[in-house]
Amino acid sequence: NKEDAQYYFGKFASLLHRGLKYADQVETTLYEELEFVRDYLILQKQRFDDDLDFSIESEDDINLNNIRIPHSLVFTFVENAIKHGLRHKISNRNIRIQISSTSSQTEIVITDNGIGRKESKVLKTTGTGKGLAIVTKIIEGYNKLNNRSLSYYVKDLVNDNGKSTGTEVRIVA
Repeated sequence: NKEDAQYYFGKFASLLHRGLKYADQVETTLYEELEFVRDYLILQKQRFDDDLDFSIESEDDINLNNIRIPHSLVFTFVENAIKHGLRHKISNRNIRIQISSTSSQTEIVITDNGIGRKESKVLKTTGTGKGLAIVTKIIEGYNKLNNRSLSYYVKDLVNDNGKSTGTEVRIVA
């Protein structure tokens, strides 16, 4: 389908363009980061034959252009959710990004309904195993450079029987 091909090629080109445009920058706006993530998720949805639902929601009064975060921070957690949690799920894949704020901080919550970190380790999904350590070092350096206190927390989601129901990442900026 030529129309679909053009649409998805455009999204791919947008990812490449943004990746190159911001590659030499330490930080980006949350708006730009979420646009990058949205394009990535659209391509992943196509990859999973439309079996990936996602949402990116922000409180109305938040100006995403005024919030600066390390480049690719949200993307890294979203990519991990796809690669380690959702790729091996048989169906009904879902990822949700919610942005909220208080007077002193912004919170970005990324939730997936994937297989969870424990099962992912059992399956030995592809990766170096150093992703979170690298993110931690990036955040430490970013905080020192900008006198900030950005942090993140990862929570394994489980049901009443202790079975994994996904992963939640909470970024506090």
